[in-house]
Amino acid sequence: MAEEFVKPGNQSMGWNDPPVFSYGKQNQINARLRRNHLTRRVAPPQITGDMPAPCIMVATLPPPTAPPVCSSIASPPVASPGQSESREPEFDDLWEVLTKLQMKCEGSVAARVTGDITRKLELLKSQWKNDKLSPAVKVRMGKLCNALQSECWGEATELQVSLTVDYMGEVSTWVIALRKLTSLASCNSE
Repeated sequence: MAEEFVKPGNQSMGWNDPPVFSYGKQNQINARLRRNHLTRRVAPPQITGDMPAPCIMVATLPPPTAPPVCSSIASPPVASPGQSESREPEFDDLWEVLTKLQMKCEGSVAARVTGDITRKLELLKSQWKNDKLSPAVKVRMGKLCNALQSECWGEATELQVSLTVDYMGEVSTWVIALRKLTSLASCNSE
């Protein structure tokens, strides 16, 4: 069909010469194929004096229910008197959650993606071990790993986005791996 649109002429064109199209022929074919079904307006129904005005039926819907609440939100961990809510989590606990999640997702992605996630998680590990992360980032990482462990994918995604937006300078090298892990894990669980 494309041959119909090319004008006859110089057949020995150079390798980088653009083709010459016959737009008149192309417009003729497009005019035949074009339909204006959706561009026509339909006149509204006319109300006459002998017909009663249409009454509007109001459907009674059941009251809206709240979405299911993740267990990490429903029952927050009880803090002992010596602990505060914002204490830094242990890195070994976080690392265990992240590596388990990575191993669970390993079979469903290409080896290149898995290697990229591993490399970026190693960057996270080195930044954590060298104290290059602020305490606020460490606390949010703890909350994120708790959400990942309890499979609250929506909460984990929100925490990852807030971590990215609020601390972009600190987390930019490895936060993509967390986003990828979260999305892969949520897809694999559904």
